[in-house]
Order: sequence, then structure tokens, then C-alpha cells
Amino acid sequence: MNKLIEIIKNKYLAGIVFGYLNVNSAGWLKYYDCVSLEWMIKQQYYGLIKYRLERNDYLLVDGKTIYFIFRITDIEVFKLVYHRYQYYFTSLSSLIPIIKVAIEYKNIQSIEYFFQQQQPFIDFPQAFQLAFQANSHKLVNLLIGRSAFSSTLEEKDVILLISEAIKTGNKEIVGEFLNSPFSPTTLSDKVKESFYILAYDSGDIELFKFVYQRYNSANGQQQQLGNLGKHIQKSIDGQKLLLQRNLRFSFELLMYCKEQLKVIDPKTFDGFRDTLALVAFKQQDMDLFMRFKKPNTSLSLLVLYGIKDAFSSLENVKKLVQLGVNISVTCIATAAESDETWDIFVYLFDLYKRKEALISGLLSVSCQKSNIKLLNFILPYKSSITLQSSWIIGRVAKANNLEFLKFYLQHFPVQSGYILLGEIISSVEYCSLDVFSHLFSLLPSHHTSHPVSTTPFYIETLRCNKNDILEFLISKKVPYNTNIIDKANSKQSIELLLEAGHSFAQLTEPTFAALEYFIEHILPTSNRHNFSLEPFILLTIQHHKIEYFKLLLDYFIEVSEGSIEEQLGRIGNIEMLQYFYDNYTADNIYSHKCFKSAMGNNNLDVIKFLVDRLGAQYFKPILYENKVSFKMNLELCQPFIREYFKIVFGDPDIKK
Repeated sequence: MNKLIEIIKNKYLAGIVFGYLNVNSAGWLKYYDCVSLEWMIKQQYYGLIKYRLERNDYLLVDGKTIYFIFRITDIEVFKLVYHRYQYYFTSLSSLIPIIKVAIEYKNIQSIEYFFQQQQPFIDFPQAFQLAFQANSHKLVNLLIGRSAFSSTLEEKDVILLISEAIKTGNKEIVGEFLNSPFSPTTLSDKVKESFYILAYDSGDIELFKFVYQRYNSANGQQQQLGNLGKHIQKSIDGQKLLLQRNLRFSFELLMYCKEQLKVIDPKTFDGFRDTLALVAFKQQDMDLFMRFKKPNTSLSLLVLYGIKDAFSSLENVKKLVQLGVNISVTCIATAAESDETWDIFVYLFDLYKRKEALISGLLSVSCQKSNIKLLNFILPYKSSITLQSSWIIGRVAKANNLEFLKFYLQHFPVQSGYILLGEIISSVEYCSLDVFSHLFSLLPSHHTSHPVSTTPFYIETLRCNKNDILEFLISKKVPYNTNIIDKANSKQSIELLLEAGHSFAQLTEPTFAALEYFIEHILPTSNRHNFSLEPFILLTIQHHKIEYFKLLLDYFIEVSEGSIEEQLGRIGNIEMLQYFYDNYTADNIYSHKCFKSAMGNNNLDVIKFLVDRLGAQYFKPILYENKVSFKMNLELCQPFIREYFKIVFGDPDIKK
């Protein structure tokens, strides 16, 4: 780490290092562009976070970002971030969603430190439930240690939490919680009954025994077990039980309840034998199958593809079919997907009635897999297929296999130019130039010569950065009806369009690539009055490009009517906001737009900046001009925003 810091402090080496920080379509990041704490956490650039915090450099944090701190696995960096932004954790209501995120990432060290700092505010029932959802024994153990001296856990809370613990099916969690100091020693029969039922539903015999033995007593046992027996009988439904995965555990538990607890009488149990036999056969547990099957047990309720190892061999499939197992369209389509099961596919196809649903399903599989062999196989039955479904054409295009595409279109020619047009556009992202050009050649001339039809080709090609297809469109002089250079996502795309006669005039929503090219290559040599800079300024804010932002503001002489302030409030970059207020705005006329935008996007730092700069009294008339509407909007904000408003603006009617 020390070596890295030495490199960063060296301006020349730092320039090289930070020149290689890539952020998808937004281009290349310089050090002062690295402001998003959320992005740094996602990239696990913990050293960079620590360095910026130690230098007191700006970091972008908003209502969404603050939850990401629990992804930080470096505990020292976590502590630095937590203490820098601890004003987000000011009330009980603000902690609930944060605890949820913390437990989701199972970051034990960070959560433990957080609990140490926030002990008075922790909602332990909520925290326990979230720990159960995360199925984390370590977190449950941590919470038990923290809550042993907490008065927030009442008996009703504990009963609910025991239920949630049992639902996890995790014996360690259940054991830890039931053996905790605050676990109740006496419970009502109704509560015990609910615990037994939940433990049975876990399908784990050891867990069930643990819960049953913990709370079993002579008092009320008959009623408790009677209701458990009714629950078991109700749960042994053919459809439900056939979906059980852990058959052996569920079966052992069922037999334990029948033979040891006597909750199911023999006559009733005999009625379950058919279902148990089918479940056993589905899992290919032949010992259980032979034990429970009746002379008239029918396997027709089972579907071939749902039986364990059904497609292991053709001989196995034949045996299962002879035993009466059902064949479905899905079975045949599944077998058709692989050469290894081709013999099984042919066998099943010959057995199955050749309905339209089967042929259409096989056509879909052939298109998805670019399988000429399968497509050729079903050609004799093509009359059974209803053609021109757009998803079929799109799937062929996205398969990106020219040989298959030509073979398909030879036998299933496209009848509708409109369908083909739409599917080619939606397939640009996936298909190669040869596939695209072949499909394009099939379009009627009125589709390729009208800009209303062809402009979407350009827009989608630029969105996907498919420059080979872009060159093709330009070479064919395919028309367009709008300025499309602002949709370009790379320097190469922009240069191709400029060579073809496009310009940067009248841009409305430029991409980041267009912004960079404009600033570096167009703006320095052009008349500033030829362009509207506001769209570019808004884009620099969106991407946190502080140097570009400052540069464009120096050129900017338009009247923004609050759009810049509103964007600053929405995005939440304090560094940009500070520069804007220090160097551009003098009358603060649009500060209310910035304030309301920040409020709607939970950007607490922006709100604090504006209040510190202009004072709370400046915003009160604006906020309270429609007090009912204001309070409704405030209730939609994050808890830390509501808490701040209560403290600063002092309205006792605002809920915490």
C-alpha cells in the first residue's frame, strides 16, 4: 500500500496509473474524475478510497451510495468511511434499511463495528429477521451477544423470531437461538404446535427432533400432535410432494411422525402409498418405490424429463416409456438440443403425435441452437407450422450463423417487410456484418429508402458501437431524418459520421463519447455561438467530469433557466455545485430547483450545502407554499432526509 501511495504522489506515474482506470462507456477516468464512492466500492479500490479520505478529497455520496459501505471488506477503510458520513445514521428509522443491506453482504467485521457504534438505535427483532433471511449463523451469534443486554426483545418478539429461525432449516441457527438466554422456557400449546409444524415443513428430521424434544411435555401433547397429524395429511398432496427435492429426509421424517409419534393412523397412511411411490420413482429410489407401490400404481402422472437421469441412454428411455411414463413436448424438445441425445429424440418423435405445438417447439430449438440437422429433420412437417411469428425471425437473426440463416430463409421465406425490419433492428447488437447485410438485402426498397424506416438502424448501430455495420449503412447511403452523431458511443463512430457529412449542430442528448470528442476536437477551433452547450454541461454533471464542467462553464453564456441547478441537485456532486455557486450564479434564483431536486433524489449533502450557504429561512417560504404537498413528498424521502428536515426546519408535524 505504501508503494502505491508513493506512486500516486508522483504526478507523472499517477497520470499513467489513473489513465488506465476504465469505466465502461464513459471513457477513461482521471484521478479527479474518480469521485463516486459507490463505483470505487464496486471496483474494490479500497486503497484509492483511503487515500482520498486521508487527503480530504471529495467523494460523491447520496442516499443510495451510503448502503454500499457494507460491501467494504477492509475494516479500516470501512471505519474511515463510516465516520466521514455518520450523519446519515441519526435515527432508528434510518438504520433499518442500512441493517438490511449490511446483513445481506454478511460482512461480519463491519456489522460488528456498526453495532458497537449504534447500539442504542438497533432494532434487534428486525436485525434478527434479516440475519435469518441471510441464513447466517455467525450473524445470529453476533446479534445474540449484542442483544443479551438489550431490553428491546419482548416475549412476543422472541416467539416470532423462533418461528423465523425454524423456517431457515439451519440447525445451527435454531440451536443457537433456542439456547440463548432470552429463549422462553414456557410456551402455550398453540405456540408449540406452530413450532412443530414449521419444523416438519423443513423436511429435516434432526431439526424436527431438536425442536420437538425441546418443547415436548405431557400437557397438551395430544392436541399438539393431533394438529400436526392433520397438517401432515393436508401436506401430502400429489402435486406438492412430487416437487419435494429432499425425498429421503422428508420420508424419514414422515415415518418418524407415523411410527414414533403416532400422528397418522395406518388406514390413513395407506391412502398415501401411491403418492409416495411416485415420488420415489421420480427420484429413482427403487427400494422406496417397491415398498409403497400398489398393484394399480400408474406412472402416467410422471413426465419423462422430470425423472432423475431419464435421458442417460436410449435403453433407459424405452424402459421408462414402456412402464407408462408420460411424454411431453418439452421432453422431445429437450432431447433435440444435443447430438448426444439425438437417438432419443428420434425415438420420442416417432412415438408422439405430430401436433403443431411440437413442430413449432422444435423449430424454436433449431433456431436457438442454429441446428441445421434438426431444421432439416422437421422440414417434411413444415405445413404444421404457423409462420411469421416475429420471435422466430428474431431468434434466427440473433443466432448469428449465416449458413443457418440462409438455409432457414430458403425454406421459410419472410413474407412481411415490417416484421423483418423490426427484427433486424432488434438484432443489431448480436449479429455480425455478414448476417446483417444479408437480412438488409431482403428488405423491400421502400423500407431501405425511407428515413423513417432506416434512422433506427443508425441509432441502434451507434448504441451498440457496431462500426462495421455503420460503415455498411454509410456506404449504401442509407438515409436518416435526424442528427444522429450525438448517439455515437466511440471516437471511431463519430469520425465515420463526420466524414459522411454529419455535424455537431443542434445536439439535444449527446452521449459521453460525443461530449469528449466535442470538447477535445470541435470546441477549441469553433465559434461558440454555433452550439448549444447546455446539453454538454448537463452530461458532464451526470458523469462527474469536473474539469470538462469547469471548461464548458467558461464558454457558457446562455440562460439555463435552472436546468443546471436541477441537474446538480439530482446528481449530487458537491464539488461541481461549489464551483458553480462560487463562479457562475449570483442571484440564487434557481436554488429552489436544486433544493427540490436534491430532496427528491435523497442527496443530503446537497441539501446541507444549500442550507449552509443560503440559510434555512431562505427555503422555508418555498417549501411551505404548499405545506400538504411538501409533507407528502418528504414522506417519500429516505429517513435521514426526514430527520435532517425535522432538526433544521423545526416542523413538529413531520414524522420522524
